[in-house]
Amino acid sequence: MPRRPHLPSNIVSGAFTVAEAQAAGIDRRQLSSRQFIRLSRGVYVARSAAVTEQDIVRSYLRSTPEAVACRMTAARILGLPLPAGTPQWRLEDSRFQIHLSYAGSHRHDSGRLRWSQLDLLPEDVLTHRGLRVTSRPRTLLDLSGDVRTFRLEDLVAIGDHLVRTPRAGIERRTKPFATIAQLRHLAQRYRGRGAVRLRDALDMVIVGSDSPSETMLRLAILRAGLPVPQANVEIFDGGISLGQPDLAWPKWRVCVEHEGPHHRTPRQQDRDIDRGELRRDRGWIEVQTTARDLRYDCSRAVARVEEKLRQRGWHGPRTRQS
Repeated sequence: MPRRPHLPSNIVSGAFTVAEAQAAGIDRRQLSSRQFIRLSRGVYVARSAAVTEQDIVRSYLRSTPEAVACRMTAARILGLPLPAGTPQWRLEDSRFQIHLSYAGSHRHDSGRLRWSQLDLLPEDVLTHRGLRVTSRPRTLLDLSGDVRTFRLEDLVAIGDHLVRTPRAGIERRTKPFATIAQLRHLAQRYRGRGAVRLRDALDMVIVGSDSPSETMLRLAILRAGLPVPQANVEIFDGGISLGQPDLAWPKWRVCVEHEGPHHRTPRQQDRDIDRGELRRDRGWIEVQTTARDLRYDCSRAVARVEEKLRQRGWHGPRTRQS
């Protein structure tokens, strides 16, 4: 029985090319054994490896340094907010494909690798954790053509993510990833699939939404015909700060706070309770929403917000949820 080859650390821990395998003393016959998984032509991974998508991309970029990770691969690497229910990347799931762009000679798709020839400008490419990837604005542009995965509101959520102002002292940056003007300028030169949809989405992007859940709730409220809310704008009463509600209607003293996972810590819960009491003492109604309220196009949340606005004197037309 042939001995299993000793695997160097760079092969055990990530994806590797045929040339790298041969340099480690592993021949093509050994590569065809069950010890390895063939990802695509010329790229393998040890079956026992805890390999990540970034590891695989790194192996491709070693063999083609001018290539750029793009589309869904770039979106995952950059941490863009993906639609709710999007599965996490897993090596064992053959549905996941690596998307790369290369401006040179045409490359053929193979296995889990998909090549594109995107027309990229220098500002469309950045280096993230040592990997060449399309920039966040450019990635949004490329995703707009994927109508099966991204609804219009999903594109708005990514746009909101790019233009939001970072939280001081919490994030390792002080500036947004892009401005609305920059995104619109980029969209104007785009003529590919999804161009009209992208421009429609950017018309709804605002500075202020801190999460996809807040974006979805805001868009559902607007579709229902409720008044336009402020998003994460600090409110004051008699010179006293009442914080920055996720959504607020100062005219009617109604606000919304969406309770996401980060609100489950005891410290944050204490803060939420103190904040809610302060607002109630100052005559505000605070509507707290959870994931349950966002189901079925946020219908429950919209109905709750509409009820409170009407209690405070808003007299708009009745929504479908009423």
